[in-house]
Amino acid sequence: MGMCYVPDCDHTLKHGCSMFRFPTDIQLKQKWEKLIRRSDAQPTKFSVVCSCHFVENKKENLPTLFNRNKDKRFSFPSPETKKRRKISRTASQVAEIYFLKKEIEVLNSKLQNLQFSYDHIANDDNLISMYTGLPTCQMFDVLVNYLTSIEINYYSGWIQSYCVKCCSYLDSCNA
Repeated sequence: MGMCYVPDCDHTLKHGCSMFRFPTDIQLKQKWEKLIRRSDAQPTKFSVVCSCHFVENKKENLPTLFNRNKDKRFSFPSPETKKRRKISRTASQVAEIYFLKKEIEVLNSKLQNLQFSYDHIANDDNLISMYTGLPTCQMFDVLVNYLTSIEINYYSGWIQSYCVKCCSYLDSCNA
């Protein structure tokens, strides 16, 4: 085995590193050539690259460590080995989180029990206008009374069996 094929590297077996022959797979060999960037010669079957140019000295990692990029390499821990830093909280932050979670639970339970009906908007003309497009509650009442008094023929034989507003009136009157 001879000297390392990489430019600016004079390592041999005597230097203490392993020597790897170029792969026989043409695509992988071309990848090595591209990474090594040597334009003055083509590798032969006797050309070798020392393990110093491979991450962790493993041939599977491709030659990527060279003098030209020595100062440009990043050293960072692998994401698998990086441990999350535990966030320390003060007692007031812990208490605030606790009370906010409780408030969220209360609001969620109120939201589950909340049912929309005419009774919720009957006394507010702005809400009537927002939900119906009609200007006042009286106008809505007149329209509902008129529509319940006439028979409407629906498409495909669908039949309206009750009026939601009337049912909410009956529920509030019976209570």
